[in-house]
This record gives sequence, structure tokens and C-alpha cells, in this order.
Amino acid sequence: MTVATIWFEPEDDALWSVADTRISSRGSDGVRISTDSAAKLFAIPVRCHRPPSASNFRRIPYYSTSIGFAFAGDVVPATMTVATAGTFLQNLITLGPANPPKLREIAEVVRRLAVRFSKEKLFSSNGIHGTFEFAVFGWCPVLNSFAIYELRPQKQQLLFDIDCLEHLPRDNQDVVSFGTGKPRLIEVMDRITKDGDEYRRTGRVPLLAAEALLKENKLDDVGGSLSIGLADKTEFRLYAHVTPIEPGFPAAKMAFNGIDLAEEVGTVGHHVVSINAIA
Repeated sequence: MTVATIWFEPEDDALWSVADTRISSRGSDGVRISTDSAAKLFAIPVRCHRPPSASNFRRIPYYSTSIGFAFAGDVVPATMTVATAGTFLQNLITLGPANPPKLREIAEVVRRLAVRFSKEKLFSSNGIHGTFEFAVFGWCPVLNSFAIYELRPQKQQLLFDIDCLEHLPRDNQDVVSFGTGKPRLIEVMDRITKDGDEYRRTGRVPLLAAEALLKENKLDDVGGSLSIGLADKTEFRLYAHVTPIEPGFPAAKMAFNGIDLAEEVGTVGHHVVSINAIA
């Protein structure tokens, strides 16, 4: 129960992604909120190596990047999928030329892991829990293009699989969204595209629409704070979110998934957590 959206911004030459940070479930007594500081956007490292030689047992890296992963749905199979994919994909050894894999090939590996973990959860819950929607996205060095791979669970009687849909966005009109808040997000996006948001802003419309949904908080399924990620031609990065402490005044706070970096995290010895932030 969430909302996540990914889109291309030509002016930035990058893929943007945003999601809310609420984990909730619907029961007989209404919506139960587990946390308002959950991660639904992840950076998956990809590292390719040449195999070690007979005289040197060290693998030789030749390609390194990171890609984006966003999900909506059951937390357990989703987080197990991204954690396992991150371990596997940073330990790739070529069996042929020293070329990176296609992003579609990476998405297929993530899809197979998602099928495995979803089936386990479906089996243990008698088919009630275990499904999630997700996307793998970033720069594909083989296609020489940004790509978004949208993965949708499909249940038909006793069969379960996950379909993969490829998007090669050329402008900011190709927006990939999923989660229970998707219909409301699209509605708000249409309104902002036409009239602007409450501050008359009209740029990065999906981001403004997600912010508006968090403020409305109508159905309790979308809430918490805003997660923000950006994929350029080199890597995928997560960003903290800067918001005013009091609207209309310059003082602001910086939070990552709703966690205040100064107040709640503090210092690490003589170090501080330094994450790029977006207002």
C-alpha cells in the first residue's frame, strides 16, 4: 500500500523516482501503519569483473555502476529480492568479452529472484500475501538509453509469474507509477499539469503530485515522507529531502525517508552523514 513513480526529465537528462515511506496494511479495523520511515527506493550496485588469472587470484573489475529499484506491495519478498540482487550483481564475472550486460538482462535476474521470494510468501500465507509491483531502471550502456523495466505480478489460479514491460522514455510524459495511490497520483498530476500546484509550480510534476498526496493523506495508505532518487548516465543516487521547518521561513530540516539526519542520526565518531539533498 503505497505510491511510487519514475519518469524522465529531459532538462536534467536523468530518470527521477519518488515514493512515499509508509508501510501499512488493511485489516478489519482499518489501516494499520507499521512505519512512516520505510525505504521503497534502493540503489543496486552492479560490478563486472574479468576472471582471475593463474598467477593472480584477484578479479579485475572493468565496469561499475548502480541502478534503481522501486517497489510497492509486500515488504518481505521485495526487500529479500533487492538485498539478494545487490549481492549477486556486484559479483559478476564475464564468460566472454568485457562488455556490461543489458539493463533488461539485469531486470530479468531481479525478476527471477522476485518470483522465488513471492512464491515462498504466497505458499506460507495460503496465497494471501507475497505479491509486489516493482521497477528496475537506469541507464543501459548497451542500448545507450535510459530504460525502465516495470514488473507486474500475475496470479492465475495456481500459477504465479511476473511480467516485464519495457519503457524507453524520451520525454516527461512517459511516467511509470504503481501502488494503491496510483489513481490519485494520476489525478493530481493532471491537475498540476493544468493549473500548477498550490505554489503555482509546474516542473517535475510527478514529484509535486507525490508531495500533494502526502499532504492530503486521505486514505492512510500513502503517507510518511518523500523518498527521492535520481539515475543519470553514470549511476543511481538516493537523495535526502529538504523541507521548511515552518512554511514561509528560511529555516529547514534535511531528512532521509523521514529520518532527521541531524536530530535522529547525529555524528558517527568525528563524521557526519552527508547525503546530497533536494528541496
